[in-house]
Amino acid sequence: LIGIINGLKKIHENQMVHRDFHIGNILCSSAHTVYISDMGLCGEVCNVDKTKIYGIMPYVAPEVLRGNTYTQAADIYSFGMVMYFVATKRQPFSNYAHDQYLASSICNGIRPEINESEIPKCYNDLMKKCWDPNPNNRPNAAK
Repeated sequence: LIGIINGLKKIHENQMVHRDFHIGNILCSSAHTVYISDMGLCGEVCNVDKTKIYGIMPYVAPEVLRGNTYTQAADIYSFGMVMYFVATKRQPFSNYAHDQYLASSICNGIRPEINESEIPKCYNDLMKKCWDPNPNNRPNAAK
């Protein structure tokens, strides 16, 4: 996870947003170096088309599903879903159809179910902070 967040931090330090941040776009070399891929949708924070939604629905922040602009905080929400995958070895919302009902549920606050006894409390707390419905309450990549 350190390599992943450091890569996202570099993207954000360059005033960019990834916009399609999910486990499938994280690559690991044989030397265990982590790379963030699929930078084709990456764009400047101030130059993001808010009329289009990109990404895999379970990883898309609720504010983006509501039609708001992609922000660095939306990437952090996606990072929280990556944390979920790393902790559980399950895709978020794998038991749901990826349709308008899931989008509505995410906007209304549903998050993946967690067996809190399986993961450390500090990990769980950070993951949930990344999922905060208010983007202003999410940590940034530097934290």
